[in-house]
Amino acid sequence: MMRRLFGGYAQTVVTQMIRLGFELGLWERLAEAPRTSAGLAAATGLDERPVREWLSAVAAARLARYDPNRAVFSLDPPARACLTGRAISNLAAGSQMATAALAAWPRIVRGFRGNGVPYRAYAPEFPRAMARLNRTRYDALFVDRYLALAPGLSARLRRGASVLEVGCGDGHVTNLMAAAFPRSRFVGADAEDLPLAWARRESRAMGLTNVRFVRREIRRLPTRPAWDLLLALDMIHDLADPGESLTRLVPSLRPGGWFFAVEPRVAGPLEANIGNLGAAYLYGISTLYCTMVARSAGGDALGAAWGPDRARALLRRCGLTRVRCQEAPANSLSMVLTARAPGPMDSP
Repeated sequence: MMRRLFGGYAQTVVTQMIRLGFELGLWERLAEAPRTSAGLAAATGLDERPVREWLSAVAAARLARYDPNRAVFSLDPPARACLTGRAISNLAAGSQMATAALAAWPRIVRGFRGNGVPYRAYAPEFPRAMARLNRTRYDALFVDRYLALAPGLSARLRRGASVLEVGCGDGHVTNLMAAAFPRSRFVGADAEDLPLAWARRESRAMGLTNVRFVRREIRRLPTRPAWDLLLALDMIHDLADPGESLTRLVPSLRPGGWFFAVEPRVAGPLEANIGNLGAAYLYGISTLYCTMVARSAGGDALGAAWGPDRARALLRRCGLTRVRCQEAPANSLSMVLTARAPGPMDSP
């Protein structure tokens, strides 16, 4: 047990080293060529002494190689793949997610005594980390692979459809889809100003004219049938009352319209996940953020690790049909939920 505890503490520190390397560009410069500490400091415009200490830490953790004869550090191909570049194998941004909630630590401690912690207490660090976490994967896979899990949906979007993303956050996926499907029109809605500012800035930079973003809580969204597709990405489990919120949203879908959600995924109930490091990660993130945010709004809190069975049951209770739950492309810790509104189905 002592070894396991110390291993956890050590890995927490190593995670912070990974984050430093990611945010300061150290991994990218080290991937270019073997470097001394002075060479890496010069390449990044940083002070050599802390750079040398950082290199010592990541070498001791076996994330980087060290040649004592030349005092040179380098990255092996597997390390380059996991810590640098634009491929979906680059997990360096995950270090932000694992540590960003610490900025709200005093509020989290108080949150255990009641009333949770509101979203704004985590801003901007945790929202920014969440926005970056899946960005590379969504860039590479969302339009071609994720949407393919809902047969007929991409064809409908190519013809022209009305799309609402609720809890859109930084709106990156909405912007991706608006660029990919210019005949469709998109609205991203979120209750917070900060991520909406990021969404609008990206939309302008991309030159999009078929997307807009609005500040709106779910309970203030219109309920008349207006949408061919409702998107809910990594946000259902954060809601104070997911059942009430989704039940309210379903009537805003046109008959036969699609509901498409992405949520964290665990194998089943807690007893099925003892010793599962991925499940421990999800439960931990949920303790620090998801549960606290839901409790701050008066909810019981689903938690991030609510699982496929409860997810399918919730969507059916809210009036959706043809509910399916599938593992997300290239991400075993995430699930894609698809469903249809009652009524005639669009032909593919």
